[in-house]
Amino acid sequence: MSRTFAVLSILFTLLLAAILVVPGVAAEAPSVEWQKTYGGVGFDMALSMIQTADGGYAFAGESQVNASGINYAWLVKTDAYGTALWNKTYGGTFRSVVQTVDGGYAIAGTFANDFLLVKTDADGNGLWSRHYDPFKPPEDRNMSDAQHHAWGLVQTVDGGYALTGMTETPTSGGSTDVWLVKTDADGNVLWNKTFGDGGERVDYAVVVVQTVDGGYAIGGGTNSFGAGGQDAWIVKTDAYGNEQWNKTYGGATTDGLGSMIQTNDGGFALAASYGLVKTDAYGNEQWNKTYGGGFRSLVQTVDGGYALAGAIDSSGAGVYDFWFVKTDANGNEQWNKTFGGSGQDQASSVVQAVDGDYLLQGSTESYGAGNRDVWLIKTTAAVIPEFSSVVMLAVLITVTLAVSLAFRRKARP
Repeated sequence: MSRTFAVLSILFTLLLAAILVVPGVAAEAPSVEWQKTYGGVGFDMALSMIQTADGGYAFAGESQVNASGINYAWLVKTDAYGTALWNKTYGGTFRSVVQTVDGGYAIAGTFANDFLLVKTDADGNGLWSRHYDPFKPPEDRNMSDAQHHAWGLVQTVDGGYALTGMTETPTSGGSTDVWLVKTDADGNVLWNKTFGDGGERVDYAVVVVQTVDGGYAIGGGTNSFGAGGQDAWIVKTDAYGNEQWNKTYGGATTDGLGSMIQTNDGGFALAASYGLVKTDAYGNEQWNKTYGGGFRSLVQTVDGGYALAGAIDSSGAGVYDFWFVKTDANGNEQWNKTFGGSGQDQASSVVQAVDGDYLLQGSTESYGAGNRDVWLIKTTAAVIPEFSSVVMLAVLITVTLAVSLAFRRKARP
């Protein structure tokens, strides 16, 4: 090994050590690329957003048409820059949207106090609508006395659907259980299951995922089990909805769940009212982190970390602001960002786009045309390292000595 190469190797090692151990190496929060609002003079909101196969976006919620006081289920499709291509209204309210394998959409929500499932084509035109009630036949479309609200939806590998939410028995006095409904590709019920204590307390679900083993994981909250108050809750079933295990997360206070995903390692990540919980494939908690604020949505990012979206009232401009947090794979915060104005602004969805950037969607009272509108923000994914002066000095010395040694070697006879 030449003396020059040996010296350069030592300098490079010292430089790498300086970068890794010197405090002050941080990451900058992303900047806004563009933002859009959607809605009229009435109350407009969306609780679910997806990126579509053409690189655009679709979100679902409800819209108060012309401030009439009547809310309609609402589906909006945009291009990759957030420009609305079309929007459609339907009976009921929407809480979750997925793009189906045929390029259309399936949306879950509530109609006449029943679970609602709507199927559309790629342009949002309704193909069929189904509603489900555990206490009356499908042909009975009268308003239920009991409340049954669907929140989570997934298209299953067999082309059908699984939807979940909460169901109230007519005599429960407002107490609820989790209800899971499995349908075929036309929305016809194949089977259904309930989970909870039989309607003695409030148990609910907000998300369902089909797991890698073909079963289902249902995420929500429970007052029936756990440490006290309300706890975040996962129920894991087999492919036919039979319970395999359930786990609760939280302490003696109220700890609700906003979203849940199955992670790349087969475990689960939960966005809770107090932070982020990571479990193994059997629901055993591996770690949990808090960041301030509360979260309604999360995704696992391409680098193996997590992005979470929700609301915070301890910083920013308004009563509540969008709260956006990025972590590494172990839940350690890398950066955070707030967005908002003088009104109440709360994020309900986050996706990582195919270009690596992030999309946040939620409701805003600070901007837009009316009482409350949907707000969509596209941010950069660029994470620019901020090196300390010590690291920059090490870089300068290394480069200078490397150039000097190279010239000296060239000058030798």
